[in-house]
Amino acid sequence: MEKNKNLERLSDDFLDQVVGGAGGSGKWQQEADWKSGTVVGVPKSGPTNCLCMRSSPGGDYCFQYTWQVGYSIDVSPSSKQGSWIKARAYDGFTGWVDANCVRY
Repeated sequence: MEKNKNLERLSDDFLDQVVGGAGGSGKWQQEADWKSGTVVGVPKSGPTNCLCMRSSPGGDYCFQYTWQVGYSIDVSPSSKQGSWIKARAYDGFTGWVDANCVRY
């Protein structure tokens, strides 16, 4: 059986519309002002002793994305809503974390 038979390569234009883009620089990266930050604390209320990413400000936890105090995290200061700031995980997934727990 021939591997990848009948599969079509996605165009670079299409890939630029998804996380990461064709070369790791999709439009989503250009629109946000990502800065490197450090986790300086964890929320007093929460399910773990880590900073957990959420799907929306105050929304559900994404437990596969957690940081302990001292870990690096990318945040977008121009994307804040109340006490929440947009964050980016190592694989490009974006969500929200408590801005009071991150220094950038």
